[in-house]
Parts: sequence; structure tokens; C-alpha cells
Amino acid sequence: ITIDDTGDNGVVNQGTFDNTVNAQLNIGQNNDDVRIGIINAASSVGFTNSGTITIDSTRIDGLLNEGTFTNQDNGKIQIGLVASINNAGILNRRIFKQTGDTIKIANTGTVGINNQDSLINAGLFIIENTTASGILNNMEAVFINDSTINVGTNNLPTGENGIQNQGSGTDFQNNGTINIERTSNNTVAIQNAAKGKFTNSVAAILNIGQNDGSIAEDGISNTDDSTTFFNLGVIHVDNTTNNGIVNQLGAAFNNAE
Repeated sequence: ITIDDTGDNGVVNQGTFDNTVNAQLNIGQNNDDVRIGIINAASSVGFTNSGTITIDSTRIDGLLNEGTFTNQDNGKIQIGLVASINNAGILNRRIFKQTGDTIKIANTGTVGINNQDSLINAGLFIIENTTASGILNNMEAVFINDSTINVGTNNLPTGENGIQNQGSGTDFQNNGTINIERTSNNTVAIQNAAKGKFTNSVAAILNIGQNDGSIAEDGISNTDDSTTFFNLGVIHVDNTTNNGIVNQLGAAFNNAE
């Protein structure tokens, strides 16, 4: 399926949508824009991808999920690799599961991923060349990484923070490996703010500024009253313009490893 140059959205799912193994769904590939590439509506039963989805040239978001979206099996999703996304690569407002192969997001007008509810990664996320943060986890959302996330790799930095975790009740859990290589415009690799909670779990690895990377300010910034950062795993911080870790007044940083 190829969809280009629509007056509104590429795909709007209000039922059950299954992009099966070896199937392709291409949206906005010929620089002909759509409003939002895919909307998985709140009324939907679910959207599953086991094939390949490419989304480019959107006037707003690449993928808006308000139901349950699952990338599974050998499923691959590419957003913004051919032509830019004007807003977020993925805006998740409900349940998003990445248990498939690779989701790659690049060239976004704001953030790579805006998570406002529940997102679980058991595959590979690659996020590069975003105008704002690579990942924004906010609005009491939970982001769980059980596999690998690469941010700002291949000399393609984020325009703002690599990961922004913020807000009371917001929880970011790293149980796998996160690599944040490059940020720009005086921004940090990880900012944990406004009563957010960030946990680097037992055996988890957090690499910042590795592979001759460049972090434009601090490696980790733990800010604001009642903001907590727990490290039970391994953290490597290199190549920062300013500090490795900044724990501000009122914030709590617990290193148990």
C-alpha cells in the first residue's frame, strides 16, 4: 500500500488493522504530504505491524496512538528518513509496544517520541536529528526499556535533550541499554525534572557521550524538588561540555552500584 498527498491523514484505524509479515505500508514517500501518517484511534481494537511501515512528509505527527499499537515479530517502522516530520515522530497517548525489529525516527520538527501513557521497548529504537528532545516522557507516563535505545548516533544529534523525563508520577525505567551519543544547543543527555523518577536497573547500561560523542552540556541533570534518580546498574559518561552529573538542590540521586 502506498499513500501520498492526502487532504487529511494517511491511515485512520478505528477497528483492527494488521500489517502482516512481508507487507508494506508506505505513507508520504514522494514528498507529497499528509496531515498525520497513522492515527490509531481510541476506539480501535488495535494496530499490529509485522511487516514494514515507512512514514514521511507529515504536516503534524508521524504516528499518533490513542489505542494499542504493537510492532511485533520482524516488524520495522521508519519515520522521517526520506522527508521530514513536522511535529513528533511518535505521539503515544495510550499503550505502545515495541517487540519487533527496529523503529527508526529522524528529522522531526519537535521530539522523536512523546510518551504520555505507557510505552514498552523490547526491540530497538534509533532516534536521530530531532529538533527537540529525542524522547519526552511526561504527563505521568511510564517508559520501560527492556532492550536497546540509541539516541543521537551516527553524528546526528538531538536538538535538545537526549531524554527528557518530567512530571510527578512520570517514571522512566531502563532495564536494558541506552546509548546517547550527541546532543546540541547547550542541552544535556538526560534531564530528570519536575518530580520525575528515573531508574537505571540492575545490570542495565547507560552510555553517554561514547564513540567520540559530544554532549552539549551535562551528562545527567537531576533537577527540582522531589525528583529522584536511582542507579543500580552501570553508567558511563564521556565527552560532556560541562558536568558529568548535576544533582540540584532538593533532588535525590541514589547510586547503589
